[in-house]
Amino acid sequence: MLNLYLAVDDAECQYPEWLSISQSDQPMQPNGKVSLGSNRVWSILDVDQFELEDQTHPERESPEIISVGHCDLNPNEAPPREKWFNIENFQERPLTSLQVFVNEQGSYISDNWNFTGKRPKLGKLLPQYNVDDHTVTSQPWGTVAIDFYRPQERPNMFVNGIYIVHCIYVPEALRELATA
Repeated sequence: MLNLYLAVDDAECQYPEWLSISQSDQPMQPNGKVSLGSNRVWSILDVDQFELEDQTHPERESPEIISVGHCDLNPNEAPPREKWFNIENFQERPLTSLQVFVNEQGSYISDNWNFTGKRPKLGKLLPQYNVDDHTVTSQPWGTVAIDFYRPQERPNMFVNGIYIVHCIYVPEALRELATA
């Protein structure tokens, strides 16, 4: 089973805490504890389930279900679900999808929010946004397969779907980027 963990309040996050990914044989449970990539312990407030709906390469083994745990540092002070950052900010954007890019071992590389509902493209290098000079360059990771997961229906969903985008390291791209 693939588990994603999202912080419900991005003001509490310290890089790289806002999203974490793991594999598990056990279903995720509310009130569980998790680290989001730092030394701090987060509590799982609620769990959403997403079902595998489509694959670009059906011969690949992919989990049938993704669990998404919504996490907070102070569960007793957490706002109600409809006020969580991802839910409150994306309610007016019904096509929003979360794209999570993983390597061959399933480890997290990066993520992207897409507000148009478009699927990521195969065979493309991952973009890298440079905050300092507001430019976009490429990372040496190429997309090779995509799994799409649709949420199980419930009120206040934060996305229309999740794309797990499988990537491979492309060292040739790194050399080309260095000489560009």
